[in-house]
Amino acid sequence: MERFVVRCYHSLAMQRDADDVEFIFVNDGSSDNTLSILREIKTKDKRVVIIDQNNAGVSVARNSALAIAKGEYVYLLDGDDYLTIDAIFEIKQLLRCYNHDIIMSAYNISKNNKEIFKPLPFSEGVYEIKDFWANISIFPTAPQLVYRMDVIRTQNIRFDSAIKCGEVYAFTINYMKYIDKICILNKPTFNYFQRTDSAIHIPNFHNDITVLKALSSIYDNGVELVGCRAFIITAFKLMCGFSYTKYLKYSSDVNTVEYVEKIISSDIVKRCIKDTLLKRHNFIKERLLALYMYIMPKRMGFKLLYWFIRK
Repeated sequence: MERFVVRCYHSLAMQRDADDVEFIFVNDGSSDNTLSILREIKTKDKRVVIIDQNNAGVSVARNSALAIAKGEYVYLLDGDDYLTIDAIFEIKQLLRCYNHDIIMSAYNISKNNKEIFKPLPFSEGVYEIKDFWANISIFPTAPQLVYRMDVIRTQNIRFDSAIKCGEVYAFTINYMKYIDKICILNKPTFNYFQRTDSAIHIPNFHNDITVLKALSSIYDNGVELVGCRAFIITAFKLMCGFSYTKYLKYSSDVNTVEYVEKIISSDIVKRCIKDTLLKRHNFIKERLLALYMYIMPKRMGFKLLYWFIRK
């Protein structure tokens, strides 16, 4: 993160109405100059808090921050992303007026030195959780969320340390069990930086297979949401993103095929595929892929689709 952490910090430091905000940076066993950069930043800004720990993954890192956070609310920002101008001011204005349990904001995609606004696919306002899920087609995976720390502390909500991918969605589904409403802010509060060497794009068998634990957590904590099309499609896209479509872009060697077979053979993925295939939604592409995964032999199906894409 040494290439990005200064930009991230500057986006925090330039915020107005942020004197009472703490900036917790978790150095998760970095091997570059990130820690020294953070320490230099800390000498100039008393709001900066540094946690330095051995590498344990993103879920443990976030739990470390949650354990010491003093604020009433928490906002989780990746080190290569950065806030928009007045993001904190906009969020605090909402919190002062309505005292929300959770806020979801729009965002910008930052790519090739350009920032492209990505509005949320629903109107700004406050929704009952059930109405929110009933009226969205897919849960937006990029937007950051503002969570109330009282809910996190009282219900002892934490990230599952065994989950290396899909951890934010699993955490959020768990959190939503304990709240009634969600506030939608259709203004961008952060810039989502897209880079080709991120975990979303690079295959990693060891980390990617934890999507099975993420799916299990999502289904266990989202019992009341399983009938919602957004829940079904989001779970399917999450699973495919870390176990199937992601690998179609790279390889069909024996290790990849064995990994894909292991994923598709799991009970939770079978359920996810079946839900996507049979339950009501308007995502034709996902339904067709679910049908293909359901009827085709696992190894042959993956190899054929890989060959077709490459062709």
